[in-house]
Amino acid sequence: MGASEIVTLIIGFVLGHTPAWLDRHRRIKTHWHSLRGEVLLCKKAAEEFATAKIASPLYRLPVAAFERAFPILIAEGEVDEEELMSLTRYVSVCGELNRGLDDASELVKANDDALLKKVHSRNVLKAEALLNPRNGEPALVQEALRIINKKIAQPRWKH
Repeated sequence: MGASEIVTLIIGFVLGHTPAWLDRHRRIKTHWHSLRGEVLLCKKAAEEFATAKIASPLYRLPVAAFERAFPILIAEGEVDEEELMSLTRYVSVCGELNRGLDDASELVKANDDALLKKVHSRNVLKAEALLNPRNGEPALVQEALRIINKKIAQPRWKH
């Protein structure tokens, strides 16, 4: 095999793999963008809940992107252990707040105002955990956005 054949083989290899590499990069960026959009929606919902004084709102914090995109990003090796822990803490608190809002809804139906007040207080603490720094650490929303924005800003060759 001559030098020109080797060069042709290498060029063919590169051209053959470039579209898949570009598509993977696009998919990864799209997943990170969907997570960012969801975090921003959760932030707004948590802020509304913490200030509205409504014990049982009709909305829930969206977690669909974390349920679908986050496992793909993990499988693609796009999340290191520290990032995984921070983002998992964030989405776990979102889930806890959603379960608390479901509990509050059931208590409204049951007309149990005393227990509803306790559940509401606990739910406000969950919303505040998302929004406010605690124990010298940034707010869960702030940390999730920091990680996601860093991933979105990464150059193409890092994926």
